[in-house]
Amino acid sequence: MSRANPNTAIQRSNTSVIPKALFGCELWTSISNVEMQHLEVANHFLLKRAQGLPHLTRSDMVLGIAGVTSIEALIDLQT
Repeated sequence: MSRANPNTAIQRSNTSVIPKALFGCELWTSISNVEMQHLEVANHFLLKRAQGLPHLTRSDMVLGIAGVTSIEALIDLQT
């Protein structure tokens, strides 16, 4: 079984998955820290899978390797 190119998977995530997950986030009046953490964990999981990294890889390293920002920063940009 062949895997998708990591850059292609990250690009697909940035153009399709993340916008759908954050649709309407500018209307979220209050999001708890727990809910924000759930969004971050899901994003880190997807990025690790896209890059073929082990699940124990540090999440801050995954963001740096992929060249993407955190979900919280993306929400701040849209509000």
